[in-house]
Amino acid sequence: YSPILSRSIIFEFKAINKNDIKKRLEKITGILEMKINNEALNFISEISNGDMRKAVNYIEFIYKGNNEKEIITLKKCNEIIDKASINFSRSGDAHYDFISALHKSIRGSDVDASLFYLAKLLDSGDLISACRRLLCVANEDIGLANPHVISIAKNAVDTALMLGLPEGRLPLSNLVILLASSPKSNSALSIDLALKDVKLGKGINIPRIVQNVHCVGKDDEKNKNQNYKYPHNYPNHYVFQQYLPLDVKNNYYKAGDNKIEKKYAEYLEKIKNKKNS
Repeated sequence: YSPILSRSIIFEFKAINKNDIKKRLEKITGILEMKINNEALNFISEISNGDMRKAVNYIEFIYKGNNEKEIITLKKCNEIIDKASINFSRSGDAHYDFISALHKSIRGSDVDASLFYLAKLLDSGDLISACRRLLCVANEDIGLANPHVISIAKNAVDTALMLGLPEGRLPLSNLVILLASSPKSNSALSIDLALKDVKLGKGINIPRIVQNVHCVGKDDEKNKNQNYKYPHNYPNHYVFQQYLPLDVKNNYYKAGDNKIEKKYAEYLEKIKNKKNS
């Protein structure tokens, strides 16, 4: 919120290099006289994701969990920590970061990054968020550039939900590869421009020709003939009529730069240039 931000100073903490984290951990383990090998230290430095506090917490957890006081190896480290994904909380900020990263990687046509962030979500057990996000991506960022992908996405998500994890990873993997590899279009966002006009109160009085003829009141008998022209009765199934309210002037949709939308645009241009009355 702007009022809060104007009264605050934003200070961003950058991720710490894993080598610097390791140096700090070596000092801590030395003070604790903790026996831990180099491979285990590298592992902890890596899974801490640049967060020194997290790395120190891991060391403390391992130190207290090592009842036999034996040398901490990578295997022993894994046994105590359980697994590297322990740092991923479905209720934390990282959860939303991974969802965002998945969406943006697909939008950016990076197949490998898309698969990685899908793996992060699935490894946490969050099948639902992955499915919902992929359905959104299919409509928001591919859409008319490859319209078949929308129904494919629905089928893949349904299959994944029916299978559950771990098998559900397979249809979602196929879907992510398809989405990231597909041509892109965000034409679906044209609806936002129309919604903006609706919120501004435009278009209250819609043209008579598109009104429901059955909604004529007793006082409107003289206007009952709406003069609607049935497009299928005209060449190319098109006839010019005023469909938009007169106070709405925006051109909401502009064809995306892809083969399919260009084909649609050429079709519309062709029939509209042959005006019929």
